[in-house]
Amino acid sequence: MAKLKGLLTYTGSMGGLSAYQMRGVDGIVLREKGGPTKEQVKKSSRFAMTRLRNEEWAGNMKAVQQMNLAMQGMRHLGDYNYTGALSKLCRRIQDEDRTQELGRRSVLFSQSGYIVEGFGLNMYHPFDSVLKHPLQYEIEKAAGTAVIELPEIIPGIHLSNPMKQPLYRIAFVLGTVADIIYDANKNCYRPVGELTGWNAVVQTDWQSSNEKTTTQQLELAIHNWQSQPGFSLVLSAGVEFGQPAAGGYIQITRYAGAGKVLRVV
Repeated sequence: MAKLKGLLTYTGSMGGLSAYQMRGVDGIVLREKGGPTKEQVKKSSRFAMTRLRNEEWAGNMKAVQQMNLAMQGMRHLGDYNYTGALSKLCRRIQDEDRTQELGRRSVLFSQSGYIVEGFGLNMYHPFDSVLKHPLQYEIEKAAGTAVIELPEIIPGIHLSNPMKQPLYRIAFVLGTVADIIYDANKNCYRPVGELTGWNAVVQTDWQSSNEKTTTQQLELAIHNWQSQPGFSLVLSAGVEFGQPAAGGYIQITRYAGAGKVLRVV
């Protein structure tokens, strides 16, 4: 991938080149067209390994989808397209599967979910640079619950406010994620079961960005949760910043906050 700088700032196609803009990348991204044809990738023996990798890519994308569902209620805090970064971590989980052959390996969050712990949604203002106080929490997988001990927060010391917003609050999401396995009967990747996309969300009250807060205890519980093999819980945390709007509504400021995955159990 090349970056185009200077007076030439076009986007689109010209000759054998494609130029486009991408959030998180300065300048214009420049790519050369070409490569093998679809027919070559599909049938040539030279691309046998590529075909196996492509088969696993379908499982990888379903794993990314599962993580996005588990983080529902936190994803709006991302300040760039983090899909590629999350996909790389899911690929690492897939590489940990030693029981299946290449092309059919599973993405087992229940065994290697620790790999996505600490994954952040932000490039410009990472979560740990915004909320600098360590978080204490406990997750009870059997019950589908989590308890967070939120410490005293002093703005300017424990909390950074890069865009100088007047209000903030802290949010947590407890979501479910299913292992992605290869179904030989249907010749495709699928979640290990249907208990997916459930989550619980809790937020503090909106606070002035100039005032310190006292310690708080927050609790999350997933309704009708039943722990089953192949399913994991994902605890995510985020800081939202906002401004007062009409009717007493608080408008969340885009790209001002931050979020990350705390734990997968």
